Amino acid sequence: MTVFLITGASSGLGSELSLKALQHGHKVFGITRNSDKARESSPNFANLGGVWCELDVSSASCENLIRDIAEKENVDVLVNSAGYALLGPVEQISDTEAHAQMETNFHGTLRAIRGVLPTFRSRQSGTIVNITSGAGFIGLASRGLYASSKFAVEGLSEALANELSPFNIRIIIAEPGAYRTNFMDTLTFPEAGLGQYSDTPAAKMLELTKNMRHRKLGDVAKAAEVLLSVILGTGPATAEDIKKCLRIPMGQDCWPLAKKEAEAWLKELDTIETISMSIGIEE
Repeated sequence: MTVFLITGASSGLGSELSLKALQHGHKVFGITRNSDKARESSPNFANLGGVWCELDVSSASCENLIRDIAEKENVDVLVNSAGYALLGPVEQISDTEAHAQMETNFHGTLRAIRGVLPTFRSRQSGTIVNITSGAGFIGLASRGLYASSKFAVEGLSEALANELSPFNIRIIIAEPGAYRTNFMDTLTFPEAGLGQYSDTPAAKMLELTKNMRHRKLGDVAKAAEVLLSVILGTGPATAEDIKKCLRIPMGQDCWPLAKKEAEAWLKELDTIETISMSIGIEE
């Protein structure tokens, strides 16, 4: 039996992953800001043996609370799923709104990681799963702050993968695409509105995002099952090459975007090679 600690366990992919893990006989501690709402939105969680833990990842006390849970419950896997998307032109977003976005998506993830690391290091084992999105590797108009928070988590994850390998602690970056979840209901927008950006790519991307409910989206239940297999190294993820993967793009929309972005970067590197390589000191 594997012991999971999952932030954002009451909604979206975090909720579905929690239920899948419980159904497979594992133990899950679900982090939520409001346990009453969590019980109402996900009644099967407790019925399957899940334990709700009420805390806010954006709170300074989060790290110590998670450290206590990790030590007492011998947590094996931390999944950072808590987060939301602030969408709008960068110029229109206030300092307060930007701070709140980073506080939850980045600093909340950082606090949770720091909370489990003493236990993981002392035990010389553990897995940390940081859930980002396509916004973790591509910055689209209207998603500047959301992408910034996810890019930051990806950079943090890369560094951690190098720092923690001597302690046999694995890092996984899960990059989900769009699924039919309540994530769309949590979208927030700047109080200042669009301003001068009403007829720009930012406005068009916002409209496209708001209409995403009407598009064919990914199956979150399948995504949770696949992610669980990657975490545990079972089913389609038993191959050693897959176990070595840091990033896991998840979805028929996300994988092509990741490939296209990687190819575009390689093309750009080829284009700029002569200039880039001309800067060295002449001996």
